[in-house]
Amino acid sequence: MLPATLVLVVSAVLRLPAPDLTPFGHDEALEAARARPIWYGARPVESEITSWWIPDPAGLLYFFALAEAFERPAVARVELVALANVAAVAVAYAAARRVFGPGVALASGMLYAVNPWAVLFGRQPWVITQPLLTALMLMAALMVCGRRDRRWIVPFFLVGAAQTQTHLLAILYGPPVLLTLVLFARRWFGRELSLGAGMAAIIVAPFALHLWSRSEEIADALARGNRGFTLLPDPSASVLTLWLIGGAHLDAKLGFRTPALEALGMPLLAISALLGLLLLVGIVDSVRAVLRQGPGWEAHALLLIWFLSPLGAMSWQSSAVYIHYVLVLLPTPFLLIALGLRALLRLTTELATPGRPEPSTRERDNAAPPTGVEHTKRAWTAGASVLAVVCAVQVGAVGAFYGALEAAVSAPVTAVSPTEWQVTLNRAELGAKQAGFGELHGLPLRYWQSVADRTKAVAGATLLERSATASRDRAPDVVAVTGIQDAANRDLDRRRKALDYLLGPELEPRFPLEGLSIVPTARDALFLTIPEQDLPRGAARAATRLAEIPLPGTSGATRVWSVRARPPEQIAEPRLRATFQVEGGTRLLGLDLPPRGEPGLTLPIVTYWLVERDDPRPGSDDEPFVELVDASGRPRAYQARGGLPSSQWRAGDLLIQRGSLTLPIDLPAGQYVVTAGLVSRVGRHAGTDQRIVAESAGSRHHLRTHRSVSHGPIGHRANTSTTIQSCPSGAARDQRGHHASWAFAPTALNLPNCVAPDQHHASTLSPCVTTTTAAVLYASSDASNRATCHHAPTGSPGAHRSQGWRSGAGAV
Repeated sequence: MLPATLVLVVSAVLRLPAPDLTPFGHDEALEAARARPIWYGARPVESEITSWWIPDPAGLLYFFALAEAFERPAVARVELVALANVAAVAVAYAAARRVFGPGVALASGMLYAVNPWAVLFGRQPWVITQPLLTALMLMAALMVCGRRDRRWIVPFFLVGAAQTQTHLLAILYGPPVLLTLVLFARRWFGRELSLGAGMAAIIVAPFALHLWSRSEEIADALARGNRGFTLLPDPSASVLTLWLIGGAHLDAKLGFRTPALEALGMPLLAISALLGLLLLVGIVDSVRAVLRQGPGWEAHALLLIWFLSPLGAMSWQSSAVYIHYVLVLLPTPFLLIALGLRALLRLTTELATPGRPEPSTRERDNAAPPTGVEHTKRAWTAGASVLAVVCAVQVGAVGAFYGALEAAVSAPVTAVSPTEWQVTLNRAELGAKQAGFGELHGLPLRYWQSVADRTKAVAGATLLERSATASRDRAPDVVAVTGIQDAANRDLDRRRKALDYLLGPELEPRFPLEGLSIVPTARDALFLTIPEQDLPRGAARAATRLAEIPLPGTSGATRVWSVRARPPEQIAEPRLRATFQVEGGTRLLGLDLPPRGEPGLTLPIVTYWLVERDDPRPGSDDEPFVELVDASGRPRAYQARGGLPSSQWRAGDLLIQRGSLTLPIDLPAGQYVVTAGLVSRVGRHAGTDQRIVAESAGSRHHLRTHRSVSHGPIGHRANTSTTIQSCPSGAARDQRGHHASWAFAPTALNLPNCVAPDQHHASTLSPCVTTTTAAVLYASSDASNRATCHHAPTGSPGAHRSQGWRSGAGAV
């Protein structure tokens, strides 16, 4: 009882304290965000897409969802995973004691409990194969094959099916399961086998059917990724296994130097070599036991099967192997090491007392200590001492690792910028990935949890107005400025993923990408800026800083702001003003264009959109676009960039979208139209062009190009330039004297009085009305500000683009 208590206490002490020192990067945040909806009723089948382009199963997400019942679910999730790994150590100890005896159980249990890599990964709540399920599978197999206890058949299949729902790496358990069933077939046949296999099929069926429905897509992804087996084995998996069992190179996960771990570097390497030797001895001892087929040989055979077959599968496949992959081997390495230690101690005893005769009666009467017993005690004492030293060093490594994280997360402000700090970590992470250690530990959960806690406290203290309507009750918004340019970039987007989960569900964060600014015009708003990010210029003028959370060890800080709402005219000062309503409750207020441009150059363009509705149109997913169209209606340049899903647009948001158009280098001289509007990404992704509807409020500006030829000493040189003619509003002139050009919808609409194009009524002012759906009506002003009407006849350039425009809408 005392050895079991010791193993459990040590395992718990190393895994349960300080859960907020665990990483909370992309993987952890993404899995947490996927698990939260399950708590509220969602029932997903798949999880994240793996590097094999195949989705992971969602089974582990259901376990993660249990943490949502707690106040801090991110912290609670770490504790749940840590408790599961403590249970894995307990199951491994129980299996070893039942089959191999208390000595092997104590040695293997302690090595598992203190192993630095097992402790590190045993605290991370992310999708990976679970050692607890592996230990239960192994224990059930040992009981069925070694003890002939058929009651464990059903648990074996149930636990095995559950393991397949954790991660695609569970496919590595296919060979050992198959070998276990085939080599010991007689011990599995019976009604228990049918019952267990049937229940396992029920568990696996949803995900299996989902994969079958995407079989062609998955086959194409596998072929594109060139996945499969290699002709020569890769030793990386074996090397990483040695480092795993010994705790070597643990500092590679930190990304920065720490004296304590550096001092333990050589001892940990020596321990890796020692435990590797014991592992080899344990393998040899198990092979010997199988060949002799003495009592209990089945247990040795199972250890070999469950260790060597997954290791071989990893060595012969073509993908990169990282150290967390070899977690599929646990707990078999520690059991084999304990068997190897026992075999060495027995061998030492046998060599120390070769052929010793039985003690005489006189020796027994005089109570002389038997030499063989004395050697045995010394050998086992030496073995226990070695085991104690190994455990002490590895416990010290675990303490040094988390001590370094504690110091890092509590570091004072320095002159190092967050960018410099991140660049150093990026270099270290590149080296760690190349060495097989994967991503760095990263900034601990404690920092981002403190950011979320402070933001929630500020939101509650300032009593921000809830963005709710009569039909929808929604949590208060917070606009997070992260500087992310591409939400699909896994490495750059880890902060957004972390904040998105931690701020919810009390707050609803919105993350505009770089290039989009959101400024409130109807109600005060809460903003959050991560280190080295500033508020948008329009919001900074009316902002009050409410909280500041310094980034440890740097000069940066995360800040929380309250931004006062202001009228749009006090925020947006577009060069070209407009007030055009777009279908769906969005109004174009204007845009900025450069006065000149040349073919081959990029024109910066800024559009200003005011959101006037609080609920998005059902199924809408709109984003602003700008487009350059020639006289024939052919698009010559196009860019659509939203920066924020339209489902997250709120009434009163002023969206300032910065975009650009790169003019083709071979753009000929002529008249062009620059159009600004909204495009539906739903239609574009479905292979149809739905931008005509949104374009009804687009803003059109004529762009003219001309060529001039100059003569120089070398010869003729052609210079091409573009001039953009624009106007701030209506028929008035702007400061450069250019004239307005308006394109209106071709449906029935009334325009201001203008001169009719009829030569018989050249001096008569009357409304211009057209109902011809294939014609486009342009109204412009001349130098005397007299309105004139120009009709584009059916089939003329641009007429085909009029379908779907709405009455009353127009484009500058």
